[in-house]
Amino acid sequence: MLPDFDLVGSCNGILCLYSTVSDDPLYIYNPFSSSAHGKELPKLTVHDTDTICRVVFGFGFHSRTKQYKVVKVVYYKQSEYDFSGGNPEAFVLTLGTDDDEWRRLGRIAYVLAGPASEATVECRLHWKSWNLGDEGVVLFDLETEEFQVVPGPKDCSSFDHLVNLRGNLSAVELSSDGSVGVWVMRRYCVKESWSKEFAIPSHVPRSYSMEGGAPPTRRKKNGIKGRSFKVLWEFKDGKVLFLYRSKCVVVYDQVSGGFEDVCIRGLPQEFQAFVHMGTLISMDPVSNTQHRA
Repeated sequence: MLPDFDLVGSCNGILCLYSTVSDDPLYIYNPFSSSAHGKELPKLTVHDTDTICRVVFGFGFHSRTKQYKVVKVVYYKQSEYDFSGGNPEAFVLTLGTDDDEWRRLGRIAYVLAGPASEATVECRLHWKSWNLGDEGVVLFDLETEEFQVVPGPKDCSSFDHLVNLRGNLSAVELSSDGSVGVWVMRRYCVKESWSKEFAIPSHVPRSYSMEGGAPPTRRKKNGIKGRSFKVLWEFKDGKVLFLYRSKCVVVYDQVSGGFEDVCIRGLPQEFQAFVHMGTLISMDPVSNTQHRA
């Protein structure tokens, strides 16, 4: 059985998971395969684990190289009382290679929001960055293994999170009145192509309750709390699926302006939600990296 875990990412039906007790071990796992067990990945060894204050992950597949990769960025305490995590180190693990070990990529200058990358577009992982101001997006190219800055939406004062909406890098902006604005980059890496495509009015689902009754949400090791609002998916008809305060899944219809609660029996009071395309493939395609795009 897998231990208590959080999600790094979902790709081609494969989940990458990390232990919430510690940053290692990492697992890959297909919940729809006949195997009930995940595959444990090699552990990353750093010189001084006591100085680690947090880690940030990423997981993805490159369609040209046919390789799955896991990225791990380690932030270190600067002093006994400084937990800013400056001068982080980046590492990458390529799955299925003969040399199945973590490789050090070097230091990076970005304070990535964690615990994991939020959007994969054009075979690149994307994070919000806390130290870039308006240029608040950082990408990792799964082929070149380089980090780069992506221009953020110019007229968006600040955004909460990133998401891939119908193949486009998108940024979600939360307003003080409870409404949500969604910005979409129509031409990848072209700053002028950012535009505010639609807004979701303030809405409290009928099924939402602030009362207790279930065990409190466990504290994440990286200190990232649940979001008040998380956009998950945009359907072809324009309907938008989102998670509200880690308690309710809701569909918003851009045409009618209406909301519909998604009722799923058996869920705990608080939960995580993410988009996952199921497949029946085993772990072998990940091990030998022979997988279709």
